[in-house]
Amino acid sequence: MAKKIRVSAVSYLNTAPFVYGLQKSETASLIDLSLDNPAECARKLTENQADVALTPIFAILDKPEYKITTDYCIGSNGIVRTVELLSNGHFDDIKTVYLDTHSRTSVNLIKILAKYFWKKNFEWKTLNPNSKPSDFKEDEAILAIGDKVFGYEPHFKTNIDMANEWQKFTGLPMVFAVWATSNGADPLFIKTLNSALEFGIQHIDKSITPYINQQISHKEAYIYLTQNISYLLDRKKREALSLYWEYARKLKTE
Repeated sequence: MAKKIRVSAVSYLNTAPFVYGLQKSETASLIDLSLDNPAECARKLTENQADVALTPIFAILDKPEYKITTDYCIGSNGIVRTVELLSNGHFDDIKTVYLDTHSRTSVNLIKILAKYFWKKNFEWKTLNPNSKPSDFKEDEAILAIGDKVFGYEPHFKTNIDMANEWQKFTGLPMVFAVWATSNGADPLFIKTLNSALEFGIQHIDKSITPYINQQISHKEAYIYLTQNISYLLDRKKREALSLYWEYARKLKTE
């Protein structure tokens, strides 16, 4: 039996169509699929525990050994909804931001926006995953990412969407994660992988069911996946990807 290709995908709702495609297409028999948070996807790829991973874009900054392997991504052409700055006060009053460290891409995105767009000098702290919305003062905010945002949103007075702010700043969409490999994956497999991802995107409605809970309805999830998330890694998104990396490099050196 041929060795299966190890694939790491993000466990959030935004990846549901990809997971559905991987599990329901002919690709299923070729892969060993794991579902992880974004940081873990990046770790598995860099530590050779995955052959292909849906990788946060910051993780492959200035690492030419990692190749973008498909025509698809986790991106947004405006409001993404699941990467937000949430606060109990007004934006102008925020002094401290608590960061969800499950995605360095989102952490660096808010730091880029703070320095170059908002001209803010926040104090950065690490978010305690057990924190409740009522724990935060009016001059504090949290960077929340992933499905937890659906539950957090109603309990904060202010929510600022990071992908929307990036678009205001640059005029471009935002890319959060791409399918990457460091092993020069077989072109035939990549073709099959692309087909599987496309199949999943064509069946978004069917992909949602395992992710429905008290925080989000099937209808709301469908709207989120079809209006907030944009999956095609097109020319504009590749331009945005390069610009994000340019700002990330600048941020590291200043």
